[in-house]
Amino acid sequence: MREAKTIPILVLSSKSGQETKLSTYQAGANAYLEKPYELEECLAQAESLMELYVGLKSPKDRCYTLAFGMDMMIDPERRRVTLKGQELNLTRKEFDLLFCLASHAGQVLSREQLYNQVWNNEKSYNVDEAVKSHIKSLRKKLTVSDIDYIKNVWGIGYRFSDDDK
Repeated sequence: MREAKTIPILVLSSKSGQETKLSTYQAGANAYLEKPYELEECLAQAESLMELYVGLKSPKDRCYTLAFGMDMMIDPERRRVTLKGQELNLTRKEFDLLFCLASHAGQVLSREQLYNQVWNNEKSYNVDEAVKSHIKSLRKKLTVSDIDYIKNVWGIGYRFSDDDK
């Protein structure tokens, strides 16, 4: 894993003992949790590692794969989206829009916010229609899944959510 990309590694194991932990750290792990562990501790450890990882990289190098369970993977370096094992054929704007929404999962983004982040100073006469039409075509391509990833928030904008599982 380290050869492919520098990423934090959290090991969850049922094996106990100092030797096991030591060999795991020597193999490249950044953190080790032994069963039984509390979910809150696991989440805190993972969040801590992600903060460290993001903080070490310059803003232009902050490019990481987003995973939503085993259903969806969004890889910005390769500009690939895999949904239920199938690679989606997305346009540049559709990919950028999905990545923007997924990067802010749970957060409501207005059409203007999405437009500013995805269209990067391109001029459009109708910002609302540009965003709405791309959301519509993106939703069609996401129908491979039975999950409605892009939620409308009436009067405000859109939210990315994978809570329908």
